[in-house]
Amino acid sequence: MHEQEATLQAKIRELQEQADGLKRRVANIDFNYSDPTPNFDRSKVKGLVAQLFTLDEDRAEAGTALEITAGGRLYNVVVDTQVTGTQLLENGRLRKRVTIIPLNKIAAFKASAEVTKICDYQWLGLG
Repeated sequence: MHEQEATLQAKIRELQEQADGLKRRVANIDFNYSDPTPNFDRSKVKGLVAQLFTLDEDRAEAGTALEITAGGRLYNVVVDTQVTGTQLLENGRLRKRVTIIPLNKIAAFKASAEVTKICDYQWLGLG
């Protein structure tokens, strides 16, 4: 039994080291907070920008372009309103400094069809 216990303890240490390594690799996307008010609706906190979209495997190389273009903004926190953002900042017990983006304060911008067409041609190597 002592031998089995030692084997299990070694396995636990190995798994803990793996978990710690993974945590270090994704430290920027680790966003934790406490409910700022009783009965707080967690669906009001949408999450980090980087977690709100996915790339198809055939467009994975675009991830590098997104990282370079967006930079640190990928780690901004998206919430529904500025009220939710204020609640998080004041009472959310945030572990690190974050920038909060309230959705109700974002002005929508859509690129013109001409700009989109030019980008598509360049992406395909035609222009």
